[in-house]
Amino acid sequence: MSPSVVALGIDIAKLKFDVCLIKENGKTKHKVFANTKHGFEQLVAWLWSHQVGSLHICLEATGSYGEALTVHLFDAGHRVSVVNPAAVKAFAASRLTRTKTDMRGCRIDCPLLPGTTTGSMAAARA
Repeated sequence: MSPSVVALGIDIAKLKFDVCLIKENGKTKHKVFANTKHGFEQLVAWLWSHQVGSLHICLEATGSYGEALTVHLFDAGHRVSVVNPAAVKAFAASRLTRTKTDMRGCRIDCPLLPGTTTGSMAAARA
């Protein structure tokens, strides 16, 4: 992973997903991809263009919408945390955030990474 990159938050929906790449200096990069195999490949290429190697990625559990993306990112060598939407909502409320747009949602997911307790993707796939 590039030393200047901290994390990647993803806000996923049925047809698309928004990503927010957070750098150590606090700057962010946002992008939207189709929730398809091609969109997953575009995300990996986009991360590569930002010189991002292995990365910790966080997304909300949203039914089946994020399953294929989660597996794709894990298979690409990334650490993926899928968090409970109630935890995201509570975290947003603690930051006095009242609305959650897609872009803001992926930004909110990122700070959850350090304290996130999730099951291992490797264990889930075994």
